[in-house]
Amino acid sequence: MDPILKEKLAVRLCAADISCAYIAVNPILDNRDELIENQHAIYRILLDNIETTLTPEFVGIEHNALDQLWCSAIELTAADIISEAISLNPVLYDRTEKVNERIIFHFNRLKNCFSMESQNEAQQSMISAENEDTTPQYDDENEIITGNNTPDKTPILSLDRIKILHRKHKRRKK
Repeated sequence: MDPILKEKLAVRLCAADISCAYIAVNPILDNRDELIENQHAIYRILLDNIETTLTPEFVGIEHNALDQLWCSAIELTAADIISEAISLNPVLYDRTEKVNERIIFHFNRLKNCFSMESQNEAQQSMISAENEDTTPQYDDENEIITGNNTPDKTPILSLDRIKILHRKHKRRKK
């Protein structure tokens, strides 16, 4: 998915949290702007992980039909958040995991509605030409070197780390 689209989708999920008052208008203990910033960061990480899992061959690549599929899946998940189908204060499940689960559910359910065949073939030929040698190259600091010979310093957080960030956010909110 295109990085700009990913940013817009993270903002859409964050806006849903604001709309349903998961992020309070006047938090008692926290700064609202920091809460929004933290939740936005959590959603960016979540979307990175989901994209890598569901569509690894299109990470960072614009693909019209796939991008529309992502938009639709996020729109339905945002509706789940706003309607409180995803609880504000769940007891029996982790809220971030539930958002993750709903995005994947909506994405997989809507996949058949979006035709990606013709564009997919063109993308595959372009990808295979770019990735003739898929063996990663490493620099002296053991960082992966990208196509422009610079190390990729993109932070990668596990789902466990996302949960920890989310718990910190929940504690601050109380």
